[in-house]
Amino acid sequence: MPLFQSKSRSVRPGDFALCLNSSFFGFFAHAGFLDGLQRLGLRPTEIAGASAGALTGGFYAAGYPTDEILGMVRDPEIASLFREGAPGFGRMLGTFLNRDGQTGALSGKRALKMLRRYFGDRRIEDLRDPGFSLSVANLSRSVSQVIHEGPLAEYILASCAVPGMFRAQKIGDEFYWDGGVADPIPFEQWLVSNPNNPGGAKNHRNAKPAKKIRRVIVHLVVNAEDLAERRNPHPSFYKGLGRCHQIISDEIFRLKLELARSQGQEITILRTVAPRPGPGKLELGDRCIELGRKTALSYFADAK
Repeated sequence: MPLFQSKSRSVRPGDFALCLNSSFFGFFAHAGFLDGLQRLGLRPTEIAGASAGALTGGFYAAGYPTDEILGMVRDPEIASLFREGAPGFGRMLGTFLNRDGQTGALSGKRALKMLRRYFGDRRIEDLRDPGFSLSVANLSRSVSQVIHEGPLAEYILASCAVPGMFRAQKIGDEFYWDGGVADPIPFEQWLVSNPNNPGGAKNHRNAKPAKKIRRVIVHLVVNAEDLAERRNPHPSFYKGLGRCHQIISDEIFRLKLELARSQGQEITILRTVAPRPGPGKLELGDRCIELGRKTALSYFADAK
């Protein structure tokens, strides 16, 4: 993956925006990374995320200190969100049979209830320190969107709605899937000149915030298993499809980096390579948290 690094590690509190990528259960490593920044006294003015990055970034933008965020992502209740019994089995069967209206095994109702416990009725546009945005795949309009306003809990769930695992989430009259489908690293909304923002239309595909962001830090959580799989010369059908999605995502990322470079914008890309946790492997969470924290501390240790 091509990287466009800034020339200096020097960074001051409040002079950067932070983007957190999508990664299955990557919220552990993202939470550790945010904890590392907090320990160094570094705080972004804007934060954006996709999927797991949207969840972690939403907690942070909503004002939760990182020690509380670490407790939230460690909550064993998370595993129960992936169990819905007979109704879930019926939706899963309908999804595999490609029936109209059946887009995933899990309804997301349990997850939404949990998110509302943390966020209540707060809206994205109410989050100002830092400002917050997230990416989603809008199935109704057939576009990728960076969302800057609307119900916080509902849009975070939509950004986390993995296709096939969660059904498409309905917000208003439109249906949404995981932000990682088409925009796993959403930072184009901060580009100094955004060609995808005609008139700043509300909730447009990539509507740009009012602030001009000159420096963006991107934290990428990369699964160690995925890196190993890419070296497999004989992938299975489904893993081959996964590689194709990664190829598309990498190319979009490269083009966004080129656009940022052409505008003189600083992009610092930091990677945390971590094991893959999941509903049945939450015990890996602490290791991922520590790895994410180490990424921040090791890079910005002299940044204060």
